[in-house]
Amino acid sequence: MPQPVVPNEIWSQILRYVPRIHQTKLLEVSHLFHDIALDLVFSAVKIYFLEGEQAYNFLNTSHGDFVEMYAEDLVTRSYEILRRIIRDPAFAQVVKSVTVIAFSDSTSIFEQLTIADALAALPHLRSFRWCGVHPRLTDAVARHIPNTIQSMNLQTYVPSIQVIQKFNSINHLAFAIPFLYPDDEEAHDTTVLDDDIRSAVNPTHFNDVLSSMNSLSLQSLTLDGECLSGMPVRVLSRLKELSICITTDCENLALDLVYRHAPQLQSLSIVGLIGQEIFPILVANASCLPCLHSFRLTCDNMTMGVAPDSEWLDSLFDFIGERTNLRRLYIRIPSINLDGTTRHLSLLQKLKHLEVFGVHTGDTVVDDRFLTQLLDVLPRELKAFHLGMEWVGGPLLTMVDHLAAFSSLTFAHFYGASYRLPIQVMDLVTDIPTLQLVGLNRALWDVDRSDRDPEIKKWPRWKVKFCTVEDFDSHDQYWLFQYN
Repeated sequence: MPQPVVPNEIWSQILRYVPRIHQTKLLEVSHLFHDIALDLVFSAVKIYFLEGEQAYNFLNTSHGDFVEMYAEDLVTRSYEILRRIIRDPAFAQVVKSVTVIAFSDSTSIFEQLTIADALAALPHLRSFRWCGVHPRLTDAVARHIPNTIQSMNLQTYVPSIQVIQKFNSINHLAFAIPFLYPDDEEAHDTTVLDDDIRSAVNPTHFNDVLSSMNSLSLQSLTLDGECLSGMPVRVLSRLKELSICITTDCENLALDLVYRHAPQLQSLSIVGLIGQEIFPILVANASCLPCLHSFRLTCDNMTMGVAPDSEWLDSLFDFIGERTNLRRLYIRIPSINLDGTTRHLSLLQKLKHLEVFGVHTGDTVVDDRFLTQLLDVLPRELKAFHLGMEWVGGPLLTMVDHLAAFSSLTFAHFYGASYRLPIQVMDLVTDIPTLQLVGLNRALWDVDRSDRDPEIKKWPRWKVKFCTVEDFDSHDQYWLFQYN
């Protein structure tokens, strides 16, 4: 009796559960698996413009041999992908996301023309990003982005009104965010502010562009805090995700507009050069932002080098405690007073839906007592965890033992504010059997558990520096790592 044939559609669904680190191996199994895996492996591609001194900056090295080897490999691979997109319509249909990373001393005219032709050949493109200012994205290239694009991250460019009006399906839009994050394994606990990117922010032009676009489908927005006050109410009223980047100060941050006009907001992130003036404008009343399930406050030690007063911490934790539906929470407050924080830790037990949690205490030295109290109140259902701190104690084995009881934990990321924490990747992987991804400072390792003994595979530094949501197994992992 012949065996029933499994339909291709069923195989396609099954193979999507193959861990990301094994998906390339599927290309060599069979013709059927190759065609399915092609969609998994090449649905998101990265294109690199690398040349000269900018390539050294991108790779974070001063070694010419290192630059020559990796820059040539990345650029060659980028050209091969672009050429196949242009020449092979079947392959072009597979690509759903394109990220361009531009770090070249030249104007890269040939590369820009090639990427423009490739963009025009992508019928199913859904996501487009341009990172870097060497060269910047221009209207000449942006005009070739398909009208059906749904997500655009334009780190160094605000499009003209003529260009933005052609897009009618955008649900996520990110404008110029001038913060770059260190990409090596050492401790770098200060924000890197790129003035070239910062100069791309023009609040007046931004709001003119936003007002002129078709915003009916826009649900997610990332913008500079200076632009918030002029945002159209019709845009705010539809938003479900909002990320605000503070590049000057938040003294005049128009957060009241968000409270009044964004009742559907589910995720709010405030990151950057934030001082203590942020705390009085956090409204505890849960009737403001009633749908909120994700909240991030990431303050920099340049602007919050002094511990906040206890009354300001009360304002923050009142804001958090009244929102019992929070599923994701991240707090970074440099120089935080641990005594004032400890009495608020119990509120985490009120957050019954909490699955993603991160805390960064800056240069405040954390002791065993605080660490134990923190771990004791965290829900055992936690899926992703970040801890950044100043630690001068011994090995963190007790912490690892605590986390081993978290049966759903797939991502753990630890950051030493001044020095590396006394912890080994393999200790974490061995003692916490559910981990799929591990981070120490700005380094990440995938965990391969296909054999008896787990193996780890380190991400290249350029992948970490400009990581995208497609690089992670879940959006929760990306959300937690994004601004760290």
